[in-house]
Amino acid sequence: MGSKRQSLGEPAAAPGGIGEERDQFHAGEEASTLQVQDEVRSTTIDFPTELLEEIFRIYIDGDFKIYADNPLLACSQVSRHWRFVALPLLWSNFSPNTHSVRTLRALASFLTASRLNSDGNVYDYASFVSTVYLGPWQVYWSFSDVPEAVTHTVEILRLFSSNQLRKVVISPYASSGYWINIIQIVGPIFTTLASKIASITYFEIKGVREEIINLVQHLPFSLETLILENHGTLTALFDRIHTLPNIRQIAITNAILTIPFPEALQLWGSNLSSICLLNCRGINDQILNTLATSCLNLTRLELRLNTFGASTINDEAMQRLVDACTSLEHLSCTDSLRISDEFLKYCAAHKRRLRTIKLVRCKVTGKGVRDVSGWARMELIIITDLSRATADELWWVLLRGCRALLLAQLGNTIYPQGYPPSLTFEEIARDIYKYNYSI
Repeated sequence: MGSKRQSLGEPAAAPGGIGEERDQFHAGEEASTLQVQDEVRSTTIDFPTELLEEIFRIYIDGDFKIYADNPLLACSQVSRHWRFVALPLLWSNFSPNTHSVRTLRALASFLTASRLNSDGNVYDYASFVSTVYLGPWQVYWSFSDVPEAVTHTVEILRLFSSNQLRKVVISPYASSGYWINIIQIVGPIFTTLASKIASITYFEIKGVREEIINLVQHLPFSLETLILENHGTLTALFDRIHTLPNIRQIAITNAILTIPFPEALQLWGSNLSSICLLNCRGINDQILNTLATSCLNLTRLELRLNTFGASTINDEAMQRLVDACTSLEHLSCTDSLRISDEFLKYCAAHKRRLRTIKLVRCKVTGKGVRDVSGWARMELIIITDLSRATADELWWVLLRGCRALLLAQLGNTIYPQGYPPSLTFEEIARDIYKYNYSI
């Protein structure tokens, strides 16, 4: 068979390893090359497609900016079957803000050409995209580049079907002056994106501003994970989230939890597995009680109170929560003035599935904790407001009673268990941090 070659902006090579395939997308120094031999090597292991996909997922790094040393790219060159599985993963992410205007111009031309020529011999590369990342801003786009960059980004977004995307992440971090100057220009990106999220299951905005709150109002009922970090006014309300029935994980930062929020918790009910509320007004015992009565499959709870809510969570509400949510594995509370040693003693003495507990700047000193029989699965404990003497005493209690314990940070001291002396403080601390994650 002959060979097909594709230059910048021309249709992609035919699937299935017909002859020698070569897909080429480049713009100056930014290039990607795909080449597949017609003959399948006899040493190739013909894994099932599902297994190949799981294996290849560990190689995903970035979006379509494919480099010659990308291991996933190398896998796509092994055989027709491997290429069939690898290509959708290679093209699964679209991150316009991490590319120069020149690259975006070339990509828009390339994807449009492959769409227009998609038939039995050509891949429609745009159809592989399932995740869109917007931001961080002010990386490759100078202010003078923004209009053209927006034009090409919108061209590419329009190639996606309304139910194609599964994940959208927006990070509009930029200097306030830069953002104010570009917000009206980038508006078409959000307007176009709003019509492409009909089937997403994951939506995240790191820095919600009033200008793009309208996008939140288009969130579909299919949504399962929602992360909203508000950088606008505290009066910005996200009414749409109160109607989404399938939320399983939610994180909200710097917002006002209005009266409908407990109703939303009731709506999500046993589907909800993780909730993270950081610096939100309206965190109170009512929310904890609703979690305890409606969200019984909760596995993760993180609360960070602010000056408006430091006195709104008490021991009794926390005790009801840990008793009711028997699947709870990760519990974190920061800046609560009414959580005391009484809660800590109660929590430790009764059987739990807790693996991590973090109490930062709470009125918990660790004094009087003797029974930790309920923490058989506990792996990490962080309690910050302890004296050194109390910390040493509590450590020995934990050491005897918490057989699964890996690390404890008590006060300013880190207590390792089962770690070789050769490990540095930084290496031990990294183990603490890996448990201290948000959804």
